[in-house]
Amino acid sequence: MNKKNIIVCLFFTISLVACSAKSVAPNLNLILPTESGFMKLLDDKFKKVLIEACKAELQKVEEKNIFEIKDLKDYFVYEEKVGSDEFIWFISPDYNKKDSLPDNRVFLLKKEGEVYKLLVKYDTRLIWGDLHLFLQFNNVMIIKGKDKAKGFIAFENRAQIYWKSNIIEDGYTIKQCKGQYVGMSTGRYYKFESEPAMFEFEELFNVYKPDETEWEPIYIEASEFLWEEKNPLKYALCNAFDGNSETSFVENTEDDLFEISVHTNEFNPRIAIINGYTLNKNLYYANNRIKKINYDYLLEDNNLNYQYINAQANSRIWVKEIYFGNKYNDTCISELNFKFKNSNWLFGDIGE
Repeated sequence: MNKKNIIVCLFFTISLVACSAKSVAPNLNLILPTESGFMKLLDDKFKKVLIEACKAELQKVEEKNIFEIKDLKDYFVYEEKVGSDEFIWFISPDYNKKDSLPDNRVFLLKKEGEVYKLLVKYDTRLIWGDLHLFLQFNNVMIIKGKDKAKGFIAFENRAQIYWKSNIIEDGYTIKQCKGQYVGMSTGRYYKFESEPAMFEFEELFNVYKPDETEWEPIYIEASEFLWEEKNPLKYALCNAFDGNSETSFVENTEDDLFEISVHTNEFNPRIAIINGYTLNKNLYYANNRIKKINYDYLLEDNNLNYQYINAQANSRIWVKEIYFGNKYNDTCISELNFKFKNSNWLFGDIGE
């Protein structure tokens, strides 16, 4: 559903206590876990050059008419290279505060020729609501091919919250399922092969993404996941597409079954799955694994590698049966990818 059509009755961001004057470097493992190992912090000399080079692009989504260098002097600037592609991250400092989740402002730019082009801008943490209140924790992931980047996914990860009686002192509590916190996650995958030469930005809740009428993304949806209070991305949807078998999407539904849908216009994909939580064998057997998906396609148990299915359907999986874990009731999937006729793997390359 296009969020432009949502009527928002209430939107606000809240700091539970005042920020201290001391800035804190961003916790990349928390706010950009899939990218943190590829990002290089630039020194002040290169940062100053990049601030000047990117100023006009950053100004596109800022309220100020003039973006002065002093406004960015406290930002941390990182470089990330994916094959022949170069990306620049501008991340505002976080401040010591009571809330455990960081509140950073993030800009992602891609170098095209001699210029840097803004792709997305967002705040990592915000609170908003219409009929219900939600805590939202945003993140972005670059999809990496062998020689260059395939695109990027902007994820919105939300948890429904309820204010406690004393908002200032006690804050909020999070919706639960089976005694565990519940998260909801959606993604928009912007492929560089379909990037227009020029595009405008659309804004909702201080998140600026390419206008979807000009650069149409692939929408990704999933069932509820296990929300970790101090690390919301630990089991979120992004882990199913990050190319790292040591991370996992972990559901949190009443029946321990789940769905993941990737909305493309293509059918009959070859599906690649790494089943279960494959960080290690103890976690693999402790948690549930998928047994059957879709039209009774059977996945092997005791297999921590890719399994492949030639499906007669669209790019969606729905779990029908599970192998039960010996300790937890959470069903996990470490990696998911799709390949259509005459095309490459959608989320990163796989060597079969």
